[in-house]
Amino acid sequence: MKKLLLAQLFSFILLLIGCAEKPKNIGNDSILKPDDIFSIIDTVFTSSSDMTYRVAYATGFGNTNLAGRLPNNDEAISLYKFIPDGTIDSLKGAQIDTVELGLYVNYRMLPSAPMIEFDIKKIETSWSQSTFTYDSLSLLIVSADSILGTFKDSMNYGSTVTAQLKKDYFRRWADTYIDSGNHNQYYGFTLQARTIPTGLIGFSTFNSLSGIYPRLLIKYTKNGTRDSVIFISGEDTFVSKFAAAPILSLLTVRAAFGIRSKINFNFSALAKKPTVNRAILELTLDSAASSFSGYSPDSVIALLGMDSSVVDRSDSTIYVFGYRKEIVANQSPVYSFVVSNIVQRWVNGLRPNYGLTLRWAAEYSSAEKAVFFSSTAADTTKRPKIKITYSQK
Repeated sequence: MKKLLLAQLFSFILLLIGCAEKPKNIGNDSILKPDDIFSIIDTVFTSSSDMTYRVAYATGFGNTNLAGRLPNNDEAISLYKFIPDGTIDSLKGAQIDTVELGLYVNYRMLPSAPMIEFDIKKIETSWSQSTFTYDSLSLLIVSADSILGTFKDSMNYGSTVTAQLKKDYFRRWADTYIDSGNHNQYYGFTLQARTIPTGLIGFSTFNSLSGIYPRLLIKYTKNGTRDSVIFISGEDTFVSKFAAAPILSLLTVRAAFGIRSKINFNFSALAKKPTVNRAILELTLDSAASSFSGYSPDSVIALLGMDSSVVDRSDSTIYVFGYRKEIVANQSPVYSFVVSNIVQRWVNGLRPNYGLTLRWAAEYSSAEKAVFFSSTAADTTKRPKIKITYSQK
């Protein structure tokens, strides 16, 4: 019994001695090297330069066709070309009684007081929605003396507006598709503002939902029976033009008119290849110089900038959306972009730092204009900036 008690007492003493010893290092080094300690740093970089330029792009695959004139006489012109299906054969030998064009209003920018008027004019040269851009407009021949019809309406959002078109023109159009031996060409028509200003009105396109496609309704009489056909297929697009050469010195993005900007930052002061935890681009809006419709998503896209040799024609596949932050009383609105992945690519040398390209998100379907304070703004607090939180050893 005594031997058992002595053994237990000896074991307890050894346990106390073991617990009292300090932890031992493994190997010859400390558990955590000084070089392995990370520090978190916050810093702000103000933009070094920026530029604004115009891009020629085809808008033929958007959801909105724009037409009209703004108070400064900047203009948008819509183009339409209906392509019939097999029901066109029902018009063979028929008498066309009426032709009606129907368009659904899905956008309004600074509309004038009713009534708003548009002329429908015949196009006399070929065009394609996939290639037609603003610089194609000079090659387009539109009949100066042949008005096919006129829209005159309040152009209220969500309404369908209609216009009666010339029957003889669409008689020839139908014959072109019915009779392969008929060499009359059909190139469609334009929708152009009759008065100044009308504002810019947007109409749903052939790419929209089926219930709001452009519609061509033809009523006819054949063998003493009245009937009708509806065509809802074709091509459409719009182009914009300036009343005078635009001033592009500001940091501006403008949908419909192809105005984009490029902004540059110099990150050479950063520690080499840090881990970027978060990078936020902030752009301060000049509200007085900007113009919004209320019918477009309020967002701007910032794309990974590309070399100047392709800046006018190409988009990077790496991009982020920027949204207007909550408005603070008596302060200019600010758009915020999370650009962490783009900045990390730059500092790691994975992509050259050609800056960021800015464009309006709904660039093909609206006419919003956002002007931001630039790199040379007198108020330095309003200049573009990127706030970076990064880790370094």
